[in-house]
Amino acid sequence: NNNNNNIANKHVQQQQPPPTVVFLCTHNSRRSILCEVWLRAALAMLGVTGLAVRSAGTEVTQVDHRTARALERVGFVLTPEATGGDSSSGSNPHYRCVLRRRGEDKAAGATQAALEAAPRLWSKLLSEVITGDATTAPVLVVPVCSSADAACPYLPGIKRRASLPFSDPKSSDGTPQELQAYDASCSDIGLHMLYLAQALAPPSSSSS
Repeated sequence: NNNNNNIANKHVQQQQPPPTVVFLCTHNSRRSILCEVWLRAALAMLGVTGLAVRSAGTEVTQVDHRTARALERVGFVLTPEATGGDSSSGSNPHYRCVLRRRGEDKAAGATQAALEAAPRLWSKLLSEVITGDATTAPVLVVPVCSSADAACPYLPGIKRRASLPFSDPKSSDGTPQELQAYDASCSDIGLHMLYLAQALAPPSSSSS
C-alpha cells in the first residue's frame, strides 16, 4: 500500500503523468469496462487522486449493451457521444459515464458540465492506452480473464502485471439468466474494486 501511495504522490509532486492502472480483457466490452467504471467511482468516493484508470482489450469490439444497462441499474448514467465510435462503421460507440448522485431523478440524465468532465468509455486496444514512451508514468496491467492474460502483449510502458480473473457474464447472453448474471457480475466487480481502491488509498482516506 505504501509503495502505491508513494508512486502516486511522487508523480503528482513532480507534475508528471499519473501512474495508470489498465484493466485488460479480450474484447474490452464487459468485465474490463466494469472494472474501469467501478474503480474510478471508488477512488473518487475515497478522495484518492494521482492515479489514472483505463481499460483495453486484445481485440476491439464495442461496449456491450448489457454491460451498459447493468451499470445504469446501479446508478450510473451512460450517454452515447454523437461523434464517438468507429468512423467507418459506427460499430464502436463512445459513452460518457457519470455516477448519479443520491436523490437525482433517474430520468433527468446528467448535466452538460458533468458529461464534459466524465471519462469516455469505448472498446480499444492496449496499444492505444500505453504509448511505450520512456516518459510515460508506471503502468500496472490487470488482466481480468485468462485469455487476455495469455495474450497480453509486451509493451515498454508496462511496469507490472497482476491477474484478477472474473467470471464472464457473456455465457448467459440470450438466456433467462442474462439480467441476473450481468447484475451479479457488476456487483461482484464493484465490491472488488472498492477493496482495491481502499488498498490504494492513503490511510487517512481509507479510514474516513
